[in-house]
Amino acid sequence: DEMIVNPHVYGKIAAHAPALRLRRLHAGDLFTVYEDSFATVWDDAKPAAW
Repeated sequence: DEMIVNPHVYGKIAAHAPALRLRRLHAGDLFTVYEDSFATVWDDAKPAAW
């Protein structure tokens, strides 16, 4: 599994922040931290009210 994340950098717009390519590794939990965060946002999302 792989994902690209764009972490917030104080004082910078997203286009000027680094994009990080993460791979799921047996040891380590950085990938899972981002995966869980995305799942939470996705699950809590509501349709736009136009």
